[in-house]
Amino acid sequence: KHELVADETSLLRSPERCLLPKVVGRCRASFPRWWYNATSRTCQRFTYGGCGANLNNFLVEDECRVTCTVATDGENSNEIPQDSQRVVQSADESCTAPRLTGPCRAAFPRWYYDPAAGACKQFIYGGCKGNKNNYLREELCLRQCSGATGGAEEPEPGVHSSRVVALAVLLAILVAVLLGSVVVFFVWLCRRSQELSLSVPWSPLDDKEYLMSNAYTL
Repeated sequence: KHELVADETSLLRSPERCLLPKVVGRCRASFPRWWYNATSRTCQRFTYGGCGANLNNFLVEDECRVTCTVATDGENSNEIPQDSQRVVQSADESCTAPRLTGPCRAAFPRWYYDPAAGACKQFIYGGCKGNKNNYLREELCLRQCSGATGGAEEPEPGVHSSRVVALAVLLAILVAVLLGSVVVFFVWLCRRSQELSLSVPWSPLDDKEYLMSNAYTL
């Protein structure tokens, strides 16, 4: 029994589950489910009878996409699969939709992403009329939504303080340059005025006027 559980767990995390065929099952219920078609490399909807399923059986399309596009296309790191791009495009609905238990009265443990807390939280799903923010396991929720809805990250305190210091230093440099320019300009004006005063010629008429002014003074 333990070996069987281990095998199922390994299959849940391996690409093999995405290569399994679609199995409707022998029962006659009618549950909408999703399976991964490895030939077309897309997730497709089908009606599940309610028993005898294999692991290629997903409750919501996003779970199928996240599980199987990563498992089967992840080896080619140079290309981004179309299905993965669609998952990113639908991240708003899959990660920001409110928790929805639904009107049915089953009790399925599920996970949803809380954008306010930035974490995946567990809730009880009633079994019908849920939304896309509904995951079987926490790791699926984290894989889909981690970093998808956080918006702009707040800068670390060290980064903020370093920016303030850099701005203060830049402002001090600008002020010093401005003051230096003003000082140089005034020095140049003083020297210019001295040069102009020395360049004026002194004539004998000036000496005569100077002597006459001294005689009148005496």
